[in-house]
Amino acid sequence: MEQEQVVAVETEKSFPFFKILLKNALLIILTTILCALIGLGYCVMKVPPTYTASCSLILRTEIGSSSSQSQTANQATLAKRYLPTVEKLIKSPGLLLEADENYAKKYEGEEQSLSKGAISVNYGETSLIFSITYTDLSRELAEKKLNVLIDTFSTSKIVSSGIMADNVKFIRTQKDVDVVSNTSYVKYTIIGAVAGVVISVIATLIVYALDNTVRDKKEFEELTGVSVVAYINKERTKKK
Repeated sequence: MEQEQVVAVETEKSFPFFKILLKNALLIILTTILCALIGLGYCVMKVPPTYTASCSLILRTEIGSSSSQSQTANQATLAKRYLPTVEKLIKSPGLLLEADENYAKKYEGEEQSLSKGAISVNYGETSLIFSITYTDLSRELAEKKLNVLIDTFSTSKIVSSGIMADNVKFIRTQKDVDVVSNTSYVKYTIIGAVAGVVISVIATLIVYALDNTVRDKKEFEELTGVSVVAYINKERTKKK
């Protein structure tokens, strides 16, 4: 009868998840900091920085009216109509192949190819100004490839046939491209910190689950079903 009461008490007992975490908070914090530093150190030593070259352009074009006369459309209409097409054309396989050929002609002896994933096009819904960026592991290559890409895009027949408009022109708003370096310090630090939290929490819960000692008076009463009248605290012996 007494044994059945003990089983019932153990079933109702909830797992002290937050209590365990609070008790081991210092260990979790130190492990998180250590793993974050490891992630940062790995990034500094093993992950090279990337370079992103960017340049802004403006789209100039005209559309035909119903009376077959050309008239300049307002910016908002053209932006919504043509800039999504511009982005697709810049990343199209045909244009990239043409850009590769132009790169080989311009920089003889350098075997490089442009990657679709390295290209990004940003534009608004009401402006004809848009920017093109190219990311590479080399500052020089990022700048060269972006310039070749823009030159190819501005003169390619693929673009002129892809955009159904008259007098399509792409004009640079700046003479030279801008190049910025990008590091992954924050990214790898966060990854390390998250890994530290996960590892420390899992380790803490495993240690708690494997520990079968009776921790306090309340736990003893729950396990045995017997009320404790008095108990003796175990004191550490002091060295003289």
